[in-house]
Amino acid sequence: MPRGPNRTHSSYSSLSAGGKSPPLGIWLLAGLNVIGVLFALPLVGRLLGANDPAVVALAAGLSLLLVAGLVFTYGLVTIAYWGWVGTLVVNVLGALLDLLTFDVLGLLVSALVVAYLFAVHDRYDA
Repeated sequence: MPRGPNRTHSSYSSLSAGGKSPPLGIWLLAGLNVIGVLFALPLVGRLLGANDPAVVALAAGLSLLLVAGLVFTYGLVTIAYWGWVGTLVVNVLGALLDLLTFDVLGLLVSALVVAYLFAVHDRYDA
């Protein structure tokens, strides 16, 4: 006779570590991150086509940040600690940038994301 509960594994539950599944808020955050990257791609493409080497370097750096954001988003959805930390760092840095540029809406969004990440931190083991 099998011991323990009989669990069925779907692709949703197999994404997460240790049988934990991400809460709905993490899925929403991940979706918004992907949408943000998709909206940034045309800008990066135009910047990469510039004749100024400084602008091209800026675009290359932005491209790396976008890729890192997608990697952290994957980590967040798969309940990886490094995904949680990376997303936290990116949003704290974004909040600081928003503060320096007086972007009140951006600061509010970043602060809400950081607060939510701390609210679900118990799902992410170090």
